[in-house]
Amino acid sequence: MYREKPVSINTFLENKLYLNLKGKVRPKIKELLNEIFNGNYSEAVIAGAIGIGKSFLSAVAITYMLYKLGCLKDPQEYFGFSPDDSIYVMNMSTSEEHAKNIIFSAIKARIDNCQWFRNRMPYDPTITSELRFPNSIYLIPGNSSETFFEGYNIFGGIIDEADAHVRTPEKDFAKEGYNAIKARVKSRFGEQGLVMVIGSPKVVDGFLMSRIKEGAKEKKTFVEVIPYWTCPNPHTNKYGGKTFHFKGLDIPIEHKDEFDRDPERSMRDIAAIPSYAIEPFFAFPDRIEEACNKEMENPTIDDKTFQDWFVAPDDKPRVVHIDLGINKKGGDNCGIAMGYVTGFSEFEGENSPTMRIDLIMRLTAPPQGEILISDVRQYIYELIRRGFNIKYVSYDGFASEESIQQLKRKGIMSEVISVDKDTKAYESLKDAIYQNRLEFYEHRPFIDEAKALELRNGEKVDHQPNGSKDCSDAVAGVVYRLSTHPPKIFSVLPKVLFGVKRKFYGIIK
Repeated sequence: MYREKPVSINTFLENKLYLNLKGKVRPKIKELLNEIFNGNYSEAVIAGAIGIGKSFLSAVAITYMLYKLGCLKDPQEYFGFSPDDSIYVMNMSTSEEHAKNIIFSAIKARIDNCQWFRNRMPYDPTITSELRFPNSIYLIPGNSSETFFEGYNIFGGIIDEADAHVRTPEKDFAKEGYNAIKARVKSRFGEQGLVMVIGSPKVVDGFLMSRIKEGAKEKKTFVEVIPYWTCPNPHTNKYGGKTFHFKGLDIPIEHKDEFDRDPERSMRDIAAIPSYAIEPFFAFPDRIEEACNKEMENPTIDDKTFQDWFVAPDDKPRVVHIDLGINKKGGDNCGIAMGYVTGFSEFEGENSPTMRIDLIMRLTAPPQGEILISDVRQYIYELIRRGFNIKYVSYDGFASEESIQQLKRKGIMSEVISVDKDTKAYESLKDAIYQNRLEFYEHRPFIDEAKALELRNGEKVDHQPNGSKDCSDAVAGVVYRLSTHPPKIFSVLPKVLFGVKRKFYGIIK
């Protein structure tokens, strides 16, 4: 089976025949490597703060995997492959170029400086795109394009910077790459192979933290979250022992200034506790929870029907915004929100409206069914029957033409407002929340959506992959309308609305 028995990871790290790193490895990194390779794991998921040595850990782990393969007399026979089959170890990064320049280069440096590899398992120096070892063992850098992995016998792989891969509302490329690698390791090598997922956590619901949560329930998966102060650079960071308390953590006092300046970034980059979004739209998501009025009751029953007591308490003009997220990108939800101006407050020398959201709903299509746009209009008519003075209804634009015409015939001002085309509507929502000018009841879909919102390229507010923002779109639409044109002026048709000329066909009395 073996031409020589593999040495332990400790010996591999420290002995002069191998990596010759005695006294040069951070204690926490050494501890992690021992747990991973001595614990009979088939997967390891590590979320670490910036600067703890994740690239070093990845490089050593892959080098040790290659070493163990090199100790076999005939790897193909041992694993039941044909003699001409190749066996691969892969490092997957955000792009093939990044994979080559970072981890691949670090691995190559370790191998070049390792006496054992030079003498017993030299690679072909004429090939620079990958490392080709005897017995058809390969080290290849890769990216997170799923098709890249087809046909490979992958013994081990590392998904590096797991939360930095391309993410769109439809697809998380790190997850796709992981699934491809994991499937190939398991189908070819069972539990003898090893997959590692490693990176700095950026988002609560990102791929890295999702694997942390899932892996914690799996016997064959090692998981660890590593704050910087548990694995510091001993040459640049010395801790005196004093700590301060922040969000349930005892943090070395040496990081106090960083947490004071930017608590959210420090939690993510130093404490390895991610925010709700890669570039969160709400830098302080706790303020959303604080704006919630826990004494307000939910006026609906499971977001389907109105409570009997939900009738208009006054005749103040109401604004409604509807996000008709029907069959867009595979979704079938509809967000509805209604609100009104309760008064005005001064903030930085300007009078701004204070607002109350008295209705938030998420309509979900029944199984094998769909939401009918005509049914959505019935909710508006029911609100009118309950005495609400609805002066204005806006739609996000999707299939809303008929509804707009119907409402205008009934004398209700109605038009299209897209909260997606820029950040104006959401900036109004953020300002209202941060300035304590907005209150709403505890509607968890809206609160959770708002917390997880991401700012894309500084130009658009979007949800995370597999997330949603139907309710937050609806609330943002209401707040924007109330903030830019408070309904007390609805009796006068505005000549300019939202910076562009509009024509209204309904007569507002």
